[in-house]
Amino acid sequence: MSNNDRIFKKFIQYKKYKELLDFNSLESKISLIFSIIFCLLFYFILTTSTIDDINNITRALTKDVAIAILGLLGFLIAGLAILLSSITPNIVYNIKSYKKYNCLYSIFLGFYFEGLLIGFTILLLIIFHLSTYINWNINFNLFIIPAFLLSFLVIFILFYSISLIGNCISIFEIVNEYSNGNNASNTLSFEDKTLFNEIKLIVLEEILIIQPRDLDDDELLNEYINLFEDHINTLSNDDKQKERLLNYFSIIYRNS
Repeated sequence: MSNNDRIFKKFIQYKKYKELLDFNSLESKISLIFSIIFCLLFYFILTTSTIDDINNITRALTKDVAIAILGLLGFLIAGLAILLSSITPNIVYNIKSYKKYNCLYSIFLGFYFEGLLIGFTILLLIIFHLSTYINWNINFNLFIIPAFLLSFLVIFILFYSISLIGNCISIFEIVNEYSNGNNASNTLSFEDKTLFNEIKLIVLEEILIIQPRDLDDDELLNEYINLFEDHINTLSNDDKQKERLLNYFSIIYRNS
């Protein structure tokens, strides 16, 4: 089973997809209200404009929105990589000890859910955009359904992204509460810490490339540790810095 399949099964297990239609949440309520408003505006445009005007407006909107949320996806991936770099196996071990792992995993699945929504919405926008080049008579019922769906998805993505900022704050609090490597980090200089964090990001990018090899969790962890130690040996400025970084690395991973 591939890593993506495992994550998707976790996504189903945690029932994150229900958040899309959870009208007790602020995101779904706002999405529903503004989608209705936009549909009313679409109806007004549909009944007062020519077919050429409608096509031009639809093409411009679908193209610009697709580009905007594609940029949001890139921002999401970059933010997630930075968050993941702050969580070591030692912290995960402590979180599991206090039975808070499911809470942390659920927060990260929110990013996965957002990525799925963005990908699905971009595909719908492309289809909607291309459909404007087809020579057909517009039927209001056919037009309003995808218009409502796209409006709801785009608005939900926007406000769900805002809610992920709150999740980032929650992750920061969790990491701060369950980290026990802070005392060890005091032995590092600012230059050492900067290099250590740079190596984290490099290794995470390499691990993302390795994942399609279908390694299990233990194999990925071993690969992560080996890559990290290799980069410390390669990128350290001198033997003393290499010794400090390797010692720090062994301390924060001692419980993994």
